[in-house]
Amino acid sequence: MYSAILRSSATVPVLDQLRIDILMGRYKHNGKITELRLADHYGVSRATIRGVLPVLEAEGLIKTMDNGTKCVVPMTLKDVNNLYDMREYVEVNAVRRILVMDSFDQSHLLRALGLLVESLGSDDLRSVLRADMNFHAAMVDLCGNRIYSQIYSVFKGLEIAFFELNVELHPEYKARFLSELTALHTEMTLSLVSKKGDAVDLFERHIEEGRDISLQVMRRVQDGELMAPPIV
Repeated sequence: MYSAILRSSATVPVLDQLRIDILMGRYKHNGKITELRLADHYGVSRATIRGVLPVLEAEGLIKTMDNGTKCVVPMTLKDVNNLYDMREYVEVNAVRRILVMDSFDQSHLLRALGLLVESLGSDDLRSVLRADMNFHAAMVDLCGNRIYSQIYSVFKGLEIAFFELNVELHPEYKARFLSELTALHTEMTLSLVSKKGDAVDLFERHIEEGRDISLQVMRRVQDGELMAPPIV
């Protein structure tokens, strides 16, 4: 169901923005949300919002109460750490599985790397961030563990939202991220293809840097340093 929703040209931008708005604290903790109010605010149909809400609920950003009311569930610092723990567990174990495989089809990973490099020619930051996450998803797929891939796909959109906050709200990280993106992911690819022993370290350092920046950003949001106009 989610794959069809995420392919919709109308749904993706709204879903992206709703994630950002929730993470930025624009919705009150346990604030009630309705299809009508969301559709009005984001300028889309109720059907589009109806498609978005199950994705956000699967990601833990909203919950449905016993009476059917939907409420916002803000991300805590513990939630951020748990998200990165999950990502690190899946990616690092995928890398370890790939390193002991006798052979594997490199084409999917190389295609993802090519699309990532190509995305840097776009002015659309979200396209770059989505291409980055698609590269990591391609690596997870490569290990052949279907459960890893399924878990990863559920939270990929949430990871992209954190990427966006990291680069938009941390200027130094943004400059480094964009300037090193091609070289870093090329190095990651070569480490897997050549089965270098430092592949695990490369992926771990990359994820831990993202965790550190995300925690910095979320602390600033929660401390009120990064103010955003409330919606609800």
